[in-house]
Amino acid sequence: MADQTLTISNFSGGLSDDDKLGQTFSFSAGQAIDFRRSPSLLKLHRKATKESSTTIVTEVHDAVRVDTGGGIIYMAGETEIYKRTPGANGAAGTYSVDSSDASLIGVRDLDYRPDLDSLFIYDEQVIHELHPISNSPSYDYNKYQHYNSFSQLNTGSSYLLPAAISESEKFEFTCTKEPLHSVTLQVDTRGASGNWVLTVHDGANNVIGTATVLFANVPTAGNTITFTFATPLRLKIGATYHIHVHATAGTHRAEASSTTLPTAYVILTASRLVNTDSYGHATIQLGAKTFICNERYIAEWEILDTSDNATSGYDAHRLVLPAECIAFVTAKWNEYAVFGCAIKDSSDTTNDAPTRGKLIFWDGSSVFYEFDLDLPGGAPWGLYAQENVLHWESNGKRYRWAGGDIELVFEYPGVDEFEATSGAPNSELYLRSARRSMTVANNLLQHGFPHTTANQNIKIGVYSYGRSKGFMPLAFGYDTIISTGSTDVNFNTATTPDTPITGITLVKNFGNNLLIAWKDYVGGQVVYGVDYVNDVSAAAAAGSYESLWFDNGRPDKEKTPKVLKITCTELPEDCTITPKYRIDRSEVWEYGTGSQIAGEGDTVARMEIHYDRFREIMVGFDVTSSSGNQIGVISVNFKFDDNEEEEHDT
Repeated sequence: MADQTLTISNFSGGLSDDDKLGQTFSFSAGQAIDFRRSPSLLKLHRKATKESSTTIVTEVHDAVRVDTGGGIIYMAGETEIYKRTPGANGAAGTYSVDSSDASLIGVRDLDYRPDLDSLFIYDEQVIHELHPISNSPSYDYNKYQHYNSFSQLNTGSSYLLPAAISESEKFEFTCTKEPLHSVTLQVDTRGASGNWVLTVHDGANNVIGTATVLFANVPTAGNTITFTFATPLRLKIGATYHIHVHATAGTHRAEASSTTLPTAYVILTASRLVNTDSYGHATIQLGAKTFICNERYIAEWEILDTSDNATSGYDAHRLVLPAECIAFVTAKWNEYAVFGCAIKDSSDTTNDAPTRGKLIFWDGSSVFYEFDLDLPGGAPWGLYAQENVLHWESNGKRYRWAGGDIELVFEYPGVDEFEATSGAPNSELYLRSARRSMTVANNLLQHGFPHTTANQNIKIGVYSYGRSKGFMPLAFGYDTIISTGSTDVNFNTATTPDTPITGITLVKNFGNNLLIAWKDYVGGQVVYGVDYVNDVSAAAAAGSYESLWFDNGRPDKEKTPKVLKITCTELPEDCTITPKYRIDRSEVWEYGTGSQIAGEGDTVARMEIHYDRFREIMVGFDVTSSSGNQIGVISVNFKFDDNEEEEHDT
């Protein structure tokens, strides 16, 4: 018989995406453990603390810091704009609702322009402005909204509105801007009764949309009458359409230069932005121009005129993307602006996370984009550029690209094995990150994952990628747990089926503060918040380490386990280390108890293993620190008998 010892004293390999194989010094699972500050002395990560109190009541999608000298941060919260004022010396910030005006609808993107002393706020279809940022800023709601895309201001005669649509009388136009928000005519004669009805047809006389102005709202002669569509009409640039207008009763006339509809007074108004729902309108700036994700278009805005609803320098369709694309994230790579797109087509009707994606590379001046990359793995959520390498997440896998081939870097734990919960969806229809889920803090790429999932095997929190020292490998870590303590998805049980809630909605770093916005389901309520982590934050309240499966090079050979020993620096007050192990792919962990658990003043946690034989074993430990004190684990040591003197196993 020969005793041997497996000693693990270097933890620098980080998380492996396999339970048995991985890069040198990697481990199968670890939560809130810091293996980078000193790879030979494992510590706890810093604790995330909620700083937003009860102020945040919506998902937070974006955050920007403005140059006022006070470090003020504005946050986009769908129907509210939040304001964060920093605390002193690393303390928590304070939050307030800066605006909850009814004009704010689906706000997901902010663009701070210090050269204009303004913060531009993008909602579903319009752009609001907060200015001047440097001196008592105020909101200018709906400042840049729908605009005239065609005007024919004919008068002098009139067109008699028929009682029904006739294809012999129509106003034809070629679409140059879309979506079509509204159509305006001018009243020549208001009859005694009857509604005005406007209908838009395509070239094959299919109805594209209708709008009605009730008789009570029909203005008197000489005033304009506007037909606003309940949902702006999606048209094809360059295609020909035509308009009909009729009255349901009475004698009504519209201004025209003759008695025919083609000569009528007509104004076509386009929406400033395409409503993309949750995909939003991310922006990127090249020189003096701002480029805006506008569904299948990239809008260009050189802000030459800041008067209300100005259109000078604005082109909603500066770049036209393939028809199935929805541009929703941006980054810079070399001299190019990069637009990440979801490919949303009929194959994705049951899946909230599109299964294909594309990256578009454009120099900001050419008529067409330079090149693209197809992403068969999915849409590029969280697209971020670090040191000229693009990173993104698709369907639970991390990718990177620096030119050449796209590299699959990591598969997040639990993605490969879906685990449902009673009453919830029994397949993964939701998995994705937030659009702004990546940032850099302490030279490490941080990723809040996921935004949404129905898989209870996936661990929710902030993951890191990189290295802190040149001799260390590039590695992943599961660093930060949100302040509610939730690591598994919680479901809203008031819906049918239960709706998955828990997730990370935004991760951004400002100076020394990593801000993490989240959503969760706690105490029967959907709750939202923002946590902060910085260099003076206390240690996490709990952490864990789990090794790779170990077989001593002989997965077929039965071996005899003896002792598991965790060595550490002297434990401070309110800290514990509990050794644990599991054998031969069992899902059940065996934990140390009583004196086997290290506590205050101890430097060893020792656990004798009373188990007959094993072929594979996984060892590890759990850590607690109820007062925020730091610990230091030096090594994991597992003593066993290899039983090599036995010719064969029985």
